[in-house]
Amino acid sequence: GGNVQLTINAAAQRAAYEGLARVVGPNGQGAVVALQPRTGKVLAMVSLPSYDPNLLADHDLAKVNSTAKRLQDDPDQPLVNRAIQTRLPPGSTFKIVTAAAAIEDGLYTKDDLVPGGPTYQLPLTSGSTGLIDNEGRDCGTTRIPFAQALENSCNTTFARLGVELGADKLRQQAEKFGFNRSYFSDLLPQVESNFPQDADKAQAGQSGIGQFEVAATPLQMAMVAAGIANDGKVMKPYLVDSVQSPEFEQIESTEPELLDQAISSSTASQLTDLM
Repeated sequence: GGNVQLTINAAAQRAAYEGLARVVGPNGQGAVVALQPRTGKVLAMVSLPSYDPNLLADHDLAKVNSTAKRLQDDPDQPLVNRAIQTRLPPGSTFKIVTAAAAIEDGLYTKDDLVPGGPTYQLPLTSGSTGLIDNEGRDCGTTRIPFAQALENSCNTTFARLGVELGADKLRQQAEKFGFNRSYFSDLLPQVESNFPQDADKAQAGQSGIGQFEVAATPLQMAMVAAGIANDGKVMKPYLVDSVQSPEFEQIESTEPELLDQAISSSTASQLTDLM
């Protein structure tokens, strides 16, 4: 008979649900996560397709079992919370992690020129040796401003940065943001976002643009952006704000918790300017 107070902002949750539904359609798949950067509170968490949980709380047990079986057998998997249980290649959203690693390492600052160009040949290693291109984006010919590279999401730039940094430094930076670890205990199970171990130079280049074996949940990429917005501090995300008695007396409450200082405040400021 007690009460659980969530961190969810009703207006944000409704906007996220309606906005995602418009994009993916009534039977589409997708997720949206919004975080409060300074605390880690989950303000919105939407996964589609969804279902009505009231149908699983009926007094007719046969009806409940029938509904449960229908949901479990549904090929669109409405029972999967895609915000935390599905990981996909983050693609260009990962480039801010690569940029963070490059600035933290002292390789570049936001005001520097970085490698550009229409194409970039990955190093000839045991891994992929593919040719990276920019699909017609404005990425110059040789060296371009860092801001231009990020604005135009230049694959050639961030693949080259991945090679220059190396896989170990990229992995260490990703892990500071939350990759390769569990951190969300309010809803289980949580799928860990992945950054590969022991990648070679070509694979590091692919990883720098969020490909190869890099995979992330929507929650993870929201944490990357929130960490940059919070002066480099990544907060542990949480959904339960407090637990109350039947008389609405507070039994316990969640205090914000630092997960990691992913980057320095200076790097966070530079990334904010670039973004």
